[in-house]
Parts: sequence; C-alpha cells; structure tokens
Amino acid sequence: MDKYCINSIGYLGSFFLTIMFIPQTYSVWKNKSYDCIQYIFLVNALFTSLCLGSYGLYYQKYPIVIGNTSVFVNTMILLYLKYKNNI
Repeated sequence: MDKYCINSIGYLGSFFLTIMFIPQTYSVWKNKSYDCIQYIFLVNALFTSLCLGSYGLYYQKYPIVIGNTSVFVNTMILLYLKYKNNI
C-alpha cells in the first residue's frame, strides 16, 4: 500500500473514533442516566487519550491526534455531567 492509502485509513479511523462517543454522550445527557458510566472508565479514557495524543504529536501522526482529542473532549463532557449530577 502506498502512503496516501495508509493516511486515508488513518483519517477514516480518526473519523469513526470521533463519532463513536457522540451517541453515548448524547444519550447520557438526554436521559440523565449518569450512573451507567463508571468513573474508572472515564479516568482510563482520559489517560489513554492524553498518552496517545502526546504520542501522535511527537511523531506528527495527525489522525491519532485528531481522534484522541475528540475522545478527550467527549470524556471531559461525560465526566463533568457525571460529577455535576453526583454533587
């Protein structure tokens, strides 16, 4: 495979990673069902996205950066909603 094909696969994967969390985030927000998401999952998702995002920045792998930035943002939204609801 050539570099263009591999890059296209990377950006496609980044796109699907980006949209993967949106239905869950919307469902949690709409239904106010914050108990179904565990803090350990959210912390793990944050740590994972930070590590992989740093890796992507260092090696200039922008599909990795884009995908993990979107995971980070969605996870922060879920973490905020869960925390706000549990106060």
